[in-house]
Amino acid sequence: MPKRKSVRKIPSPEIQGDDSFVVIKPMTYGEQKTFRIRMRELEKIGDVGDDVDAETKEAAEQAVEDAKELEGCKMMADWVTDWNWVGDDGEPLPKPEGKPEVIDSLLTHEVLFLISTLSGDQEELKN
Repeated sequence: MPKRKSVRKIPSPEIQGDDSFVVIKPMTYGEQKTFRIRMRELEKIGDVGDDVDAETKEAAEQAVEDAKELEGCKMMADWVTDWNWVGDDGEPLPKPEGKPEVIDSLLTHEVLFLISTLSGDQEELKN
């Protein structure tokens, strides 16, 4: 009997050591589409044209990049549903689901791992 793989447990030993994992809820096609549309909308908002000074243009571009990062954090918090990751003190990190502030507390390489996992770049997602 076919069974939809709506949640996946991804090992993360290279990020958090042996036996570490993250659990992701893959995005639906509609969620991916909505996210891409939102990113395009943000690009349009930041397009202030050529009739403004360089400082204003740079500020608009930075505002768009900041907004994209916030959207990305919210996305990760929505689709990373569980993990057994720990902080520097060895204590468990709070579960990320629905809490973008938890994503903000991660190290850069941890966030990059989550991005690649969510985008389907991890070998485990092929199974």
